[in-house]
Amino acid sequence: MLSAGGPGSNLNAAINTGGGDNTVSAGASGSEPGNLNAGFNVFGNRNTVTAGPGPLSLAGTVLRNDLTVTRTNLGVAINNFGGSGASEAASTSRQSGTVRTTRYRAESDNTAGASTASENKKRHSDSE
Repeated sequence: MLSAGGPGSNLNAAINTGGGDNTVSAGASGSEPGNLNAGFNVFGNRNTVTAGPGPLSLAGTVLRNDLTVTRTNLGVAINNFGGSGASEAASTSRQSGTVRTTRYRAESDNTAGASTASENKKRHSDSE
């Protein structure tokens, strides 16, 4: 579904290219008119894109599925990247995680001889 403008709105555009089951709207938000806004989807499926009321809001998705991207004020939001005014309401295909690294030092008997300079120095001082 494409929707551009609304009562009192001017110069808005909604574009869907190469995707299916998307909702793209630009311009008015409820009863508030919007001017100079654009919403787009390029090669994505099942996305909801809303730009406006702005002015000068640009929202879109590119090569992504199942995203909701909203830009309500001046600026750009593409695939939910875009700073203040961009919404990440339902980004179901995103994943996040925490990577933890642990430092450890294994201690074992070194039957093959010392392998570092500090071990060589320690063994040399022990034998004197």
